[in-house]
Amino acid sequence: MRSLPPHDAAAAVRQGALVVDVRAPAVFARDAVAGSVNLPLDDLEQGTAAATWDPARQLLVVCEYGAVSELAALLLESEGFTDVAHVRGGLAALRPLLADDNPT
Repeated sequence: MRSLPPHDAAAAVRQGALVVDVRAPAVFARDAVAGSVNLPLDDLEQGTAAATWDPARQLLVVCEYGAVSELAALLLESEGFTDVAHVRGGLAALRPLLADDNPT
């Protein structure tokens, strides 16, 4: 499992990596990264990762600060996903770098 610094993660998002947000659904609904999918850690631990995902697609796993996403990335790898990385510093570090992409 790779660990990406926020700048590299932002570049990967811009190039089409799938952002997998492992926070609770209510938290995800409040401030998700555009285009991301929600796969709460509890669901992932029960083996309910999306079977329809291409196991070779680049996945960037995020949580708020990066600790939970590291565990989640390892779980995804154990399910056969081959291009998985967690974002160091989590969404707290990634959000400011993507803010310019989505002006409000």
